Amino acid sequence: MHNRGLEIDLRGDVIRNKDFTWNVAVNISGNRSNVAKINEDLQNPNQVGDANPFWRSLNIGNTVLREGEPIGLIYGYEYKGVIKTEKELADYKTNAAYAKFGLLENLALGYPMYGLIDTGDYKGYFKRDVIGSAQPKFYGGITNTVSYKNFSLIALFTFSSGGDLLYLPETKSFGLGDRTNRNTRILLHSYSAENPNADRPALLLRETNTYGTGTSSAAVFDASYIKLKSISINYQLPDALLRKMRMRTAMLYVSGANLFAITKYPGPDPEVSNDPYSLISGYTDAATYPSMRQFTFGARIGF
Repeated sequence: MHNRGLEIDLRGDVIRNKDFTWNVAVNISGNRSNVAKINEDLQNPNQVGDANPFWRSLNIGNTVLREGEPIGLIYGYEYKGVIKTEKELADYKTNAAYAKFGLLENLALGYPMYGLIDTGDYKGYFKRDVIGSAQPKFYGGITNTVSYKNFSLIALFTFSSGGDLLYLPETKSFGLGDRTNRNTRILLHSYSAENPNADRPALLLRETNTYGTGTSSAAVFDASYIKLKSISINYQLPDALLRKMRMRTAMLYVSGANLFAITKYPGPDPEVSNDPYSLISGYTDAATYPSMRQFTFGARIGF
């Protein structure tokens, strides 16, 4: 595996005078990984000449390694949207193998469409392929340090842009296969006669909307974010008061961590995953518990 990257670190004073200073430090990084060589050919189950690429593709999980491509490829079915016209419905009935077998019992307007294998012995079956990339375009942090007389403030913002994350509860909330609990995203607008332009399929009891498929691009989301990772406010007691109290130093402080995030990611936290220690499978999220919000109050005293 090859990794090439660039890191830029900029620091400077925005304001500096006798009573007030403001310092900013900005760090931006970008990494581009590439799989140079892989021993097991499961990396590309759809290649020409494979004995049975269709069945091999079903044995791959939600991520895949491929020579010449980056680490972090998300693997699954391609969601094509909702059937909205009679022509789309007729074409799907003709081309989708499960439809021809009569297994899609609720196939009608509002039913989901998935990408199909277009050649070979398994033509018409649902095709699995790369549906996202977890590698962000860039990431980093911004630290602001502000001082005014005996007060100081340090605030760290972190950010990431461009990486995808597979949000597994979205697949469960795509239909109503049973009466078990669902993600609140089930309440989003679904296809109906009153809402014919919706991009989520119609909801019917006993219909999962994933028959013959599973994890798809409908559950892949941009995990870009900006977070207030930490902030600390400090107050240094004046020297005159320290001398009266016979102290060398004394400081009061209050701090907080993981206070808020700006993101369009639907899960609890775009910075977590099911398996953060894995090189090739740490890009899925089963609504993992988010980074903990913490508050700290205290004093530091030196004699």
